Amino acid sequence: MSSAGVDAFEAEQGLEIVDYYWLESSQADFSSCDPDNARVFGIDRGNNNTGTQIDESLLQHMKSYNVGQSRITLDLFGEDDLGGEPINLYTPDATVAVLGDCVENTGEPGWYQFTGYVNGTTYAGNYEEVLLTPHYFWIGDFENEQEAR
Repeated sequence: MSSAGVDAFEAEQGLEIVDYYWLESSQADFSSCDPDNARVFGIDRGNNNTGTQIDESLLQHMKSYNVGQSRITLDLFGEDDLGGEPINLYTPDATVAVLGDCVENTGEPGWYQFTGYVNGTTYAGNYEEVLLTPHYFWIGDFENEQEAR
């Protein structure tokens, strides 16, 4: 899952302090997932890396997490929290997530999309919520993308 928020932000620079991230899908069951299942969950600064390479891990900035059937939520460290540092998200950055074998498909084979959400404080001191919409992906017993299409 990868999503860049450049067109989603109202703030010109992005978020100076990120509070929460969540990831959800009505076709997925995340209830077996925990942070150890995250092979990658981080930020590709400038959205210029290839594949699933990131520049900064969100897991290092995670204060707590909550896993529900269709949603994973990460609460990140704030300025006043002990034990960790806050993280920012610039407008051209991409959020990248790769989960291990913990996600169960609850729908039929086909094309699906996760929805991401991030909120926090902008560089102007305003609160902002940003919806991150990644590309579609297929689930099913397909040999390749062409067969899935």
